[in-house]
Amino acid sequence: MEVRYRRELNETFLILEGEKEPDAYAVRVMEENSVPGLLSCRIHWSEGKPEYYFSISGHRSLQKSWEKKQVSLEEIRELLFGIYRALEHLEEYLIDVNHVLLEPEFLYIPEAGLSQVCLCCHPGWKDDFFSRLRQLIQYFLNKIDPMEEKSAQAAYELFQISRKEFFGFEDLFPVLDQEEEEEPTPESADLWIPEEEAEPVVPSPPKKRKTPMVGSFVMVAGMCAIGLLYGLGLWELPDSAASWGLLLLAAALVFFIGLILREWEMRKAAKETRETPRDEFPETGEAVTEFLQGPFSEKPRERLLISQNSLKHDTIHIVRMPFVIGKMEGACDYQLKRSVISRIHARLEQQEGSVYLIDCNSTNGTFLNGVRLEPNRRYPVREGDEIVLADLKYLFQ
Repeated sequence: MEVRYRRELNETFLILEGEKEPDAYAVRVMEENSVPGLLSCRIHWSEGKPEYYFSISGHRSLQKSWEKKQVSLEEIRELLFGIYRALEHLEEYLIDVNHVLLEPEFLYIPEAGLSQVCLCCHPGWKDDFFSRLRQLIQYFLNKIDPMEEKSAQAAYELFQISRKEFFGFEDLFPVLDQEEEEEPTPESADLWIPEEEAEPVVPSPPKKRKTPMVGSFVMVAGMCAIGLLYGLGLWELPDSAASWGLLLLAAALVFFIGLILREWEMRKAAKETRETPRDEFPETGEAVTEFLQGPFSEKPRERLLISQNSLKHDTIHIVRMPFVIGKMEGACDYQLKRSVISRIHARLEQQEGSVYLIDCNSTNGTFLNGVRLEPNRRYPVREGDEIVLADLKYLFQ
């Protein structure tokens, strides 16, 4: 789409050409009404092709306004709510939202501030609105200050929501509306009570091993029987030495039989423990996992960052795209908990089959084949390339 600018007297216009036949209803509504939240538009015909003149006097594009700055969560919140308010007016006039251009160069804000963001509604252009919104949220990632932990966390929560296959504008509101939680002060720490406490998990007591009973019983009973016979005088032989020898032999035999029975009983108990199925659960109401059935889609190829470090560091499995690496919990797809790694250090993206590496304004830098990357710029990555995050070296595969 060709973009031109033109100044007429005291008015400046953004001029967009249209290859397709314009939406006649949208053109009529925009020419006959001043729709809040939209740049005013008029259509000119040149050589049979329509040209759309959008008045941008007193406004600056978001691209120019944010070109050399890092933005706060408050600015992102104000911009998104401004877009949402404009969409509500579009709905009132029954204009298709897929005509709206959400690229930063087509979003215009008054020089006074973001409160009245104006959208560029192109009647001769139609594309999926939410795919554009997804790209806009991804643009925020390159503009947010990674040193502001709460803002960066919120920006990545928005990013994670936008990665869903189906999402709505309302899905972003919980993140945009959340306020900073006040931490309990030392004075009030004893009085602070959480709204809901997780029910403590009480570990189940270990199963008691069965004590060998038969062997012990045989030993005790045998010894008692021998002692009883001897005490009643029924164990006397003419030869006193033979009597004592037989007595000791009987005691040894009883003890030996008891030991054999104890060993047999212990082996039996151990065998029953090993043969107990692992999927047997106590009767606690837990559901049993069932096997999946039906056709399975082929698993997409997994890409890797293979660790080349002398110290122990795991290979990074890139399970999806985009893929964020850093040390901030909850904001990164993979956490590298090292002091030299920034909270949000680098990001891998895939577009049209190619993979790109982006440094997210990290403190100690991201390097590709020995060259330090400029922050927030995309660099193509191929198999076998060396990627260094601060001082951690990886091979991309």
